[in-house]
Amino acid sequence: MILMNLFFISTLLLSLILGKNNMGNLFGTALVGKMVSFKTAVLMGALGVAAGVFFGSADTVKAVVSLGNLHTQSNLLVVNLAAALALVIMTCRGIPVSITQTIMGALIALLLFNGLELNTKTLTEMLCGWVYSPLVAAIISCLLFLMIRFLLRHFPVHLLYRDAYLRIGLVLLGTFLGYALGANNVSVIVGPVLSVSSVPRAEVLIFVILFIALGFFTANPKVINTLGKSMFPLTPTESFISVLSAALALLAFSSPVISFLPPVPVPMICVMVGAIIGIAIGKGAFATLKLSIAGKLISAWVVTPVFAGLICFCFLSIYKIWGK
Repeated sequence: MILMNLFFISTLLLSLILGKNNMGNLFGTALVGKMVSFKTAVLMGALGVAAGVFFGSADTVKAVVSLGNLHTQSNLLVVNLAAALALVIMTCRGIPVSITQTIMGALIALLLFNGLELNTKTLTEMLCGWVYSPLVAAIISCLLFLMIRFLLRHFPVHLLYRDAYLRIGLVLLGTFLGYALGANNVSVIVGPVLSVSSVPRAEVLIFVILFIALGFFTANPKVINTLGKSMFPLTPTESFISVLSAALALLAFSSPVISFLPPVPVPMICVMVGAIIGIAIGKGAFATLKLSIAGKLISAWVVTPVFAGLICFCFLSIYKIWGK
């Protein structure tokens, strides 16, 4: 019973971290522009995540579970702790990381450590998803940017109306991105739980959603997603396009609707970076991108799962010795 409680606590901790890390992605622009109150943003984000988890996450959860036999709650407790520690260490060093990559890196380490069968087909699909997702987001954002620029040039909107439309759009978009987050990224948290626990699926999902919402609420409302500013300066309209593109890219990898894209969890940071690059290409300003920052992010995508896996290996070794 104690082990099960610790396992669920670690799962809820990861849910909390997921919420804190993504509040800026969902409503950063709207909060800074005072286009929505913080409490409203938390509520709308939580509703979006809840809808995505309940109605859109089945395929990505199935992908995580099919990675391999995830064995026991004790081993998954180690996985959660390793993922959480990797997140804390890399975040403190200023390296933007994804909870998706840390958990998947730790899960793969668990399977290899215990000599369990690893579904190479699913693993290949996940790795391909991490590579393809920024490309898909870049294509979507580039096309959206060109289309919206054409419309604004040929069908100009009064500045006051444009501001009002943008205000409403950012609120709805934050909710939509919350849905995409719930449909895609949350699967790496709930998938392992559902595979080894007898707790009803609905109860697991409700608790995870509540702690993601708590993560939204405890995030600093003054902290925005600075990824765009650090890589490439974005106007409010371009921020809208980048977030919309990221949400569409996440959804594209959340269901088998698009046959050549596997329904697998992909990191939010990957699609956000891809969306920003797509806008830069659409503006013909690719040369002004800070490629050093992009290089740092790409390096982080490779290092993060490996680092989390190494931590998990160490924890499992200690646990195995201690268990004797």
